[in-house]
Amino acid sequence: MKDKTNKSWYVFLTKSEASAREVLALTFTTYTYEFLKEHLHMWLNHLTEHPDAEILFERLDEILENQSTSELMKQDCYLEGIGQNSYARFVGLFIFLLQLVRCSYKVYGKTIRKKKENAWEMKKSSATYRKLIRLVKTNDVQLVQQTLLESIIRTTGRDYYQYFLKSLTRSIKRNDPALLQMEKDPDVAIHKNEIVVFVSLRCFIDSSFFLFGRRGNGQ
Repeated sequence: MKDKTNKSWYVFLTKSEASAREVLALTFTTYTYEFLKEHLHMWLNHLTEHPDAEILFERLDEILENQSTSELMKQDCYLEGIGQNSYARFVGLFIFLLQLVRCSYKVYGKTIRKKKENAWEMKKSSATYRKLIRLVKTNDVQLVQQTLLESIIRTTGRDYYQYFLKSLTRSIKRNDPALLQMEKDPDVAIHKNEIVVFVSLRCFIDSSFFLFGRRGNGQ
């Protein structure tokens, strides 16, 4: 399926609303909101371990008053008084993901973790639901996914990321249980946890935009 978002084409991995709900439910069944929030903080801290990044944190509130997360994630983002800063992209991604996870947890994730059957009977009049829809509608899914990819490559290094993809491809070709096979590889183990969470977020973003971004009704 293709969807046109901000004049760019994005091919959804998610093929149906049922599969989107399954992915979103699996995310909150596998991870707690606290785990995801903590991991996002750790991820950002690792990405922005540089003196220039401190300026962003010092002026974060001021920056967010003037620019949206989607503007921060653009390659040519220029911050008044700071100039062009590559770390702004990851701060924008961090803020977006933190808001997406928080709103999603409040709207349906908390109910899913309690194993209630009415998880998808969402209160569309609630402020949190409206914020979730607005968050998805005002951001570009392709830009979010591209920034996420850049963040994982920056975290693990391009060589490791390419090695991981090759290992995964080899396992698939041999019909081996991919993760089980790669767990035995010490070169893969270095950043395995980061990659697993990255893949989870990749699918989570895709399903969120598929379910809430097209019609914005979550049904």
